[in-house]
Amino acid sequence: GGSGPPSTAVREAATEGVALIQGHILSCSNLPGPEVEVCNPLVKVLYVSPGASSAAAGGDLFRCKTVVHVTDCPPDTRCPVFERGRFSLEIVPAGAAGWGELIVACYDVKPGVVLEP
Repeated sequence: GGSGPPSTAVREAATEGVALIQGHILSCSNLPGPEVEVCNPLVKVLYVSPGASSAAAGGDLFRCKTVVHVTDCPPDTRCPVFERGRFSLEIVPAGAAGWGELIVACYDVKPGVVLEP
């Protein structure tokens, strides 16, 4: 289907107090600058639960992240269009701590690296 709202079945399956987040990574553009000869981009969507760590304990770099989705990796392109870009995630709020965060990160996969499915 299209990129519209969730289907009725998905909405009916949602539980009160639970958030259903759906997204679609479509493409990237202008990756990277001209100094890089080959670019094999892939995008990861990560979830950080609320209170997973704090800035005082090492900042964002050391927070526990859960991989929600990994796109396909189109070879050698600076403007990829992803075939496997759709993702969904159900989260439950952690009271006063909130909902957590989604992080979308783009990586350049080096030639010869085997990606796990």
